[in-house]
Amino acid sequence: MKYLLFGLIVLTVSISSSGMNGATSCVIRQHSGSAETDDWVITVLNSFVPPFTTNIRGLDFIEPNSIFFISGTEYKLYQCKADDGSYENEWSLDPANSLPYGMANSGTYANVNDFGDMVVYYYNGSSWSTYSNPTGDDGRGMDFDGTHIWESYDIGGTYGVCAFDDSGTYYGHWVLSEIPSQPSGLAVFDPGTGNIGIAVTTYSTHNIWFYELDGSSMNYLGMGALPGGASQSLGLCYSDTRGTFFWSYILGGNYTISELDASETALEHSTWGSIKTSF
Repeated sequence: MKYLLFGLIVLTVSISSSGMNGATSCVIRQHSGSAETDDWVITVLNSFVPPFTTNIRGLDFIEPNSIFFISGTEYKLYQCKADDGSYENEWSLDPANSLPYGMANSGTYANVNDFGDMVVYYYNGSSWSTYSNPTGDDGRGMDFDGTHIWESYDIGGTYGVCAFDDSGTYYGHWVLSEIPSQPSGLAVFDPGTGNIGIAVTTYSTHNIWFYELDGSSMNYLGMGALPGGASQSLGLCYSDTRGTFFWSYILGGNYTISELDASETALEHSTWGSIKTSF
């Protein structure tokens, strides 16, 4: 659960064609199953268009009632109210952070990636610094689970998620074979099992794909269709206290944020696929 933002930090990650930087000892095993039906029902609870900026990208929820998001037009980190999108605060990004996308508040820093740079930028409350991003310039949505930052990525048409700490120290990565196109938003959520839940969106296929990290196994929980009409899906975050997701997207040319309820259908856990990673 995230309550305080102390600063903005940029992470730098480099990825070779064979995988993550520093990940040569990590063996990825992926299953070939894909979601053919909706296993989750997603309902819109509220929607708003923040009136003070555009080009809303990555989201992060700060309890109890604030959303942080990146503006790719004004190169700022904004804070708005989660109920109606009204303005609360703003911070200018590092001038070198010219293609910002995801943002994760690690409690110590605000971490912002860049899809044209190999680092993550982080802010400590007074100045920006950088560290290497394990996904290089291929990362998009970000979130923090209390220990690790998670980041969605597209590396040469391979889609997945990577975890590292807020110094850039690599933890692991998982290929998500169900994802059909370039990932965008990522949210860490509570799956109700004591494990870490990971939810991912893509730019052009308007669903949320749900996963659960159980030990080193990334279990696929299914997908749910997002409401129709969006031209792009951009950011995703989750509120622990509300138990709801927030989704940023373009609808009719407007950069919109919606609060979503996501309910799992009667899918038995024994039917889940599994993506296992050996460290």
